[in-house]
Amino acid sequence: MQKLKVCFGILFLVGYFALGGGTAPLQAQSDGFIYFPNAAVNSRIGRANLNDPTDVQPSFITWPYEDNNNPLGIAADEKYLYWANSIGEMNNPSTIARANLDGKEINWGFMPVHAYAITVDEKYIYWTNPWIDTIGRANLDGTGINEQLIECPAAWGLFGVAVSGKYVYWVERDRNRIGRAELDENDNVRPGTVNRDWITQFARGPEGVVVTKNHVYWTNGFGGYPGPNWEEYRNTIGRADIDGTNCEIWIAVRYEEIRESHLIGIASKGDFIYWADYYCIIGRSNLDKSVYQPIWSRAPAIGLLYIALDKNLYAFEGFFSPIDNVPTVNKANAGQAIPVKWRLTDKNGMPVSDPASFKGITSTRVGCASLAEFPINYVDEPATGSSGLQYLGDGWWQFNWKTPKTYSGQCRTMKLTLNDGSVHTANFSFK
Repeated sequence: MQKLKVCFGILFLVGYFALGGGTAPLQAQSDGFIYFPNAAVNSRIGRANLNDPTDVQPSFITWPYEDNNNPLGIAADEKYLYWANSIGEMNNPSTIARANLDGKEINWGFMPVHAYAITVDEKYIYWTNPWIDTIGRANLDGTGINEQLIECPAAWGLFGVAVSGKYVYWVERDRNRIGRAELDENDNVRPGTVNRDWITQFARGPEGVVVTKNHVYWTNGFGGYPGPNWEEYRNTIGRADIDGTNCEIWIAVRYEEIRESHLIGIASKGDFIYWADYYCIIGRSNLDKSVYQPIWSRAPAIGLLYIALDKNLYAFEGFFSPIDNVPTVNKANAGQAIPVKWRLTDKNGMPVSDPASFKGITSTRVGCASLAEFPINYVDEPATGSSGLQYLGDGWWQFNWKTPKTYSGQCRTMKLTLNDGSVHTANFSFK
């Protein structure tokens, strides 16, 4: 595919590669989006549908004035998109802005605070302020601003921030540290739990951080430059167990034809991790690294910082017997029907019974040794007979995947797509 000429052209390829190449089947399309600001091209935020390469809006939100504002951090929830407008100087007005997810009803002065990276949960918006070395927090409606929720004196690069459950996580780039603090039952920082040295191994110049159910991931942008062995850690993604143990370099992102590279933002949705490179690159990998696409686009423009994915609408549980989850490769006979079982609840823990939550099941052939995807299209997977999608009650669902005999001798990755854009995968080897 011909490389695009401007940075915002990456959004076409985001949609293209979100399904591993080729045209997404109609039933697998969804309304999940990826959003990004561009610090080098002021006054614009782009958006693209994760599963539809034609649904691209490179100027999804544009500024009505020229005031040298740089959109930096960005976050999304079920209703709104939030982003930081930073001048970079303490004596100039900076804000966190907010808009509906459709880009309308923009409130440019939603919160009059200095912010770099931002994140949201069900109740609050959090941000880092590297100018005064603090982490701030406010209610989602913009009230109750506390600019000094967590203080990190002399942090020297207080950038990425994440929240999961009762913990707040952040990165201190030039200290090569990832910090964590615990919140109590009243959402206050529990005394004695601010640990600025929570992770020190394999964090070298960290920039962004994201938390999944079982792990913490972070980008190493500069690799701790000019520290020792900085090239070894530069442009890698680190990972640790959710308790901060078993730290490792999860992926070393290397672009053979590109000399300049600088990983910054990182986000997760379903079974995928996405990352942003300042030099106009977005990458994606399965949580088990079986699908790893290190480069989606390269363009002469620069300035891609953080990225945001709209929130999952559901809590997904699965897959259940007879399917084992990744990294296990399931053994199956080509031609057999495989019951795909899962359970969905909403953010309040209530069972989801709406069949519109299900968008489809696709699969693609992968290498049996590496599990890397072949450059072919995904295909719709038919149900067995007339059984189709079945609701079993209490949020439990089943789809009987009828596999063709032509799969004999192949390895394939099955993907279940929900209508919030989240994708859940399982690997198979067919006899």
